[in-house]
Amino acid sequence: MKDYLIVHSSILPKYYYQVIKVRQFLQQNPNANVSKACKDEGISRSTYYKYKDYIFLPNEFNQQKAIISLDLSHEKGTLSKVLNTLSDFNTNILTISQALPINNVANVNISLDILNINNSLDDLIKALGNIKGVINAQLINLE
Repeated sequence: MKDYLIVHSSILPKYYYQVIKVRQFLQQNPNANVSKACKDEGISRSTYYKYKDYIFLPNEFNQQKAIISLDLSHEKGTLSKVLNTLSDFNTNILTISQALPINNVANVNISLDILNINNSLDDLIKALGNIKGVINAQLINLE
């Protein structure tokens, strides 16, 4: 979580709260129109889309799911080591999507249930990046 800061709301622009309000409205009203919701709240659609996945209220930040992206060398056992590491961190794999290797590198996206993770997400990403055969490991999204 090294990329996150805790700041007092008084120093933030008003549109951060407006983005949160639009997101909450859209979650409660799945058939609502994004453009109309943004207009009603007084922000542009581009502002909403730019910030919607990066601004959270404290009660929203109890993350339960994460999506990680890995670039793996096309070597026997690399994915198995990744899966064992995920198990060691007490995560639960929800989905795995793996592309065919191109130039001996395959991209793998894994969605995880991290509700019972026994360490930090930063530590997990670091541990994955330290596995022989993992070229790149990064957090894509949190929910």
